[in-house]
Amino acid sequence: MIFEDYFSAVVLAIGRKEAQNLISKVQLMIDCMPGWLRPKQNVNNKESVGFRNGSKVMALAKGKEQGRSYSPKLLVFDEAAFIDGADKLFTAARPSLALTRGQFIAVSTPNGLGN
Repeated sequence: MIFEDYFSAVVLAIGRKEAQNLISKVQLMIDCMPGWLRPKQNVNNKESVGFRNGSKVMALAKGKEQGRSYSPKLLVFDEAAFIDGADKLFTAARPSLALTRGQFIAVSTPNGLGN
């Protein structure tokens, strides 16, 4: 995000608190960068971080309609096995990821069988 203009990342978390926690971790990483490398920010709140180069990361809480209407270059499902309808959300996001040549990352602990 800091080296590519207009890079958009979306993280889908299992709840609002978890989404905000992910953004706080991104902000901590930025704060720990050396000053000469640290990007200029224009957005810094509990649910998103944005930079002057147009790049941004946004964290959303799960929901069957969450994550739609975004065209990210990076899509991350945090605790993917606990996101209801994650397979349908991924299917809906695939055309956007193909268009942006984006990447998808699913991170999770187990939740039963087959997920």
